[in-house]
Amino acid sequence: VRIIGGYLDGIDIELSDHLNAVIGGRGTGKSTLLECIRFAFDMSFVSEEAQKQHDNIIKHNLGSERGRIEIKVRSAVMHGQSFTVIRKYGSQPTVKDEYGSISPYHPLDLLPGMELYGQNEIYEITRNGKSHNQLIRKFLDGEHAQHTIEINRVLSALKDNRNDISLEITQKVNIEAEIEQLPKLEDRAKQFEVLGIEEKLETIPKLEKEKQSNRQIFESISRVEGAIQTLKDCLPDTVFLNSNNTATLPNEALLVQQREILDNLKDILDKSIVYLEAQYKITKDNLLPIQQQLIQRHILQEQQIEDAFKDIPASHGKTGRQIGTEYQTLLKKIEEILPKQIDLKSKQVKLSILYSQRSKLLLELDQHTSNRSSTLIKSVKKLNKKLDKKVRLQLHPETNRQILIDFFIDCKLDGVGVRRLEWLSDTDFSPSNIANIIRQGEVEIKAKLGIPDSVVRAFGNLPEYKLLELEEIIIPDTTSIELNVKSSEDEDIFRPINGLSTGQQCTAVLHLLLLDNHDPLILDQPEDNLDNSFISELIISELRKAKLNRQFLFATHNANIPVFGDAEWIGVLSVEDNKGQILPDQQGAIDMPTVQELAVDILEGGESAFNQRREKYAFD
Repeated sequence: VRIIGGYLDGIDIELSDHLNAVIGGRGTGKSTLLECIRFAFDMSFVSEEAQKQHDNIIKHNLGSERGRIEIKVRSAVMHGQSFTVIRKYGSQPTVKDEYGSISPYHPLDLLPGMELYGQNEIYEITRNGKSHNQLIRKFLDGEHAQHTIEINRVLSALKDNRNDISLEITQKVNIEAEIEQLPKLEDRAKQFEVLGIEEKLETIPKLEKEKQSNRQIFESISRVEGAIQTLKDCLPDTVFLNSNNTATLPNEALLVQQREILDNLKDILDKSIVYLEAQYKITKDNLLPIQQQLIQRHILQEQQIEDAFKDIPASHGKTGRQIGTEYQTLLKKIEEILPKQIDLKSKQVKLSILYSQRSKLLLELDQHTSNRSSTLIKSVKKLNKKLDKKVRLQLHPETNRQILIDFFIDCKLDGVGVRRLEWLSDTDFSPSNIANIIRQGEVEIKAKLGIPDSVVRAFGNLPEYKLLELEEIIIPDTTSIELNVKSSEDEDIFRPINGLSTGQQCTAVLHLLLLDNHDPLILDQPEDNLDNSFISELIISELRKAKLNRQFLFATHNANIPVFGDAEWIGVLSVEDNKGQILPDQQGAIDMPTVQELAVDILEGGESAFNQRREKYAFD
């Protein structure tokens, strides 16, 4: 780890592969060093509060001098290759390979299992059920990941389907609104017939039908042009199968055969497109003069209609021209709406198809979520074996129903607050089942959900697009963590984490963090929420075993961790000229005299204090 600029300017240390400890008085920069590592790796945080603290530390210790962190790592996942992670204040991290070339990897791609927790972050994990789940998922095998990929794929398809349905419903409602006008318009047209003008203006409805038909002809031609363009965009591309790409592949001959078949199809389609485009042009050219003739005739016929208006007798204060114009406008509107009855049927068919597709996607989503839960439960059982009865984990599939309450609160239902939605925490109805019940109307909502009338009415007023969103909600799993609190040879006694003391809660989490992992574990003052007996009796023994295969870095005030853990590297932070430093002769193993003396001074309060405690306790 090398730091250029800022409070720790000049720090240049090489950590042991095993157990490392940073010690020093308060304010010397132990937390700053660890947060600089987190900054370089662009790591996430347990909570917003932890992020605020981190941002504050980095700003005040790197920001003023635009400091830079350089960390050299050896990556297990990259088969032992070395990389250098570089990040300057205000910039994103950069990764270089061992030859100095810029690498495409993110720093955490190199050490994907690395864990870093600042002061009190372990305690924060114990207070947050979501953090429990995230922590435990890190230690489960990756079999569930494929199910998650499939779930996300289906959710994406459901979102597209939802958007399509919402668009079709909007268009359908608009068409229905226009069709609803038709009976009134037709009735008004009959009133004009009473005036005896129907025969004089009998050309108007026929003319409007012609215009409507003419528009439909050219709309259909435009669709053909679009279809030809789509076909051109979909032609098979065999560039990836060229001889340069296939020459060294083991099954080149078969790939060449596939390329030849595709090239043949492309050749046929190219010729077909040329033919289609020629036919389209001929058709369009043939239609154009007819269209122009129709336009000219329509102009003449509309002039004849205008002339006919003069023969219409005045009525109820309106001139013949006004009556004729009003009648003409009315008939135009009727002729525009009539074809939309066919459009409405088309929309209904399309919606039926979309809802059918949605039903299949929802079934697929159920299958993938069930499969993922089954896989996760098996993974948790394997993890419990690794924990060797120190901690017990249990997965409860789809039990965190707070997401449903939050959804309905976001809907801003009239008169419905959190208390009126508490029943959602206890019901077993799935989101899609609730959506279907709501669609059946208020009587079914009341009968099946058994909720107050005010909530029934509010649910009944939910628009369809909100019900579609409701169907796509996945109820999160919950995970319980239980610590074995037995003493000596007693039988196992597992207690849930929320019923434990702060120290016991952090103990349960630490047992998880000390599981097998190829990548480093970095903790800032883990002793803050643990008692000394636990550290010396349990953590130290586990550390001594785990450090053989894993790198640890602790910032600590507790002597037990570096001393009884036999730390291979201890770095002593001191301050000079308002800068934190780790001098070359103040780092190394505990058996180095200088390091030993400083450890006694910092961790034990000095040799005199150490001897006084020994005498006080009457130790030999």
